[in-house]
Amino acid sequence: MIVNRYHKCLFMTNIIRSFILTSLPLSIFSQTEKIQAHDPVMIKQADSYYLFVSFDFCCRGIESNYKVMVGRSENITGPYVDKNGVKMIFGGGTPILTGNKEWPGVGHNAVCSFDGEDYIIYHGYDAKDQGKLKLLIEKLTWDGDGWPLVRK
Repeated sequence: MIVNRYHKCLFMTNIIRSFILTSLPLSIFSQTEKIQAHDPVMIKQADSYYLFVSFDFCCRGIESNYKVMVGRSENITGPYVDKNGVKMIFGGGTPILTGNKEWPGVGHNAVCSFDGEDYIIYHGYDAKDQGKLKLLIEKLTWDGDGWPLVRK
C-alpha cells in the first residue's frame, strides 16, 4: 500500500490494479490500471508518480526472462504510460532493467533513497554460479525528461 498525506493507494500484484482507498474501514473508491505484471513499486519523483513492475517470468533460474519496466503518471491512480505514451494497461512500459547473458531474469525490485541518492534494489539469477539468485543494487538517476535510468 502506498500512503502519502493526500492518498491511500493499493497496488495488487499479478494483475496490477490500483485502488484509491477512503476512510476506515477502507472502501474501494475507484479501480484503474490493469496490466499483466507483478511486484509493483510506486514512488513519487518531482511532480510525477512512477510505477515499476516486473514483466515476464521469474523463478526459473537461468531460464528466467523477467525484467523491470516503468511507467509514469501525473496522477497516483494513472494512467501510467511509457516514454512513447503507451499505457501500461496495454502492454506499455519503458525497460529499466533487463537480463543479459550473465544475469538472465532480473526483477522483484524496490526503489529506495538514502542520503539524497536513489537506488534500485533487485535480484537476478547468476549464470556464472549455477543460476543462483542474488541481491543486486544499482544507483538510480533521472534523465532530463524525468525518466529513471540505471547506471551500471
